[in-house]
Amino acid sequence: MHGSRSADVPPEELDIGVAAFTRPEDNRLLSVLWLPFRAR
Repeated sequence: MHGSRSADVPPEELDIGVAAFTRPEDNRLLSVLWLPFRAR
């Protein structure tokens, strides 16, 4: 997005994505398919 880049933060410290799904087991096919049916 235009103007969203911040030059004062090193790239290693940036997290792109959804913080709740950072574990590899959260991003497996069956886990993703069950998302609409699970409680948050």
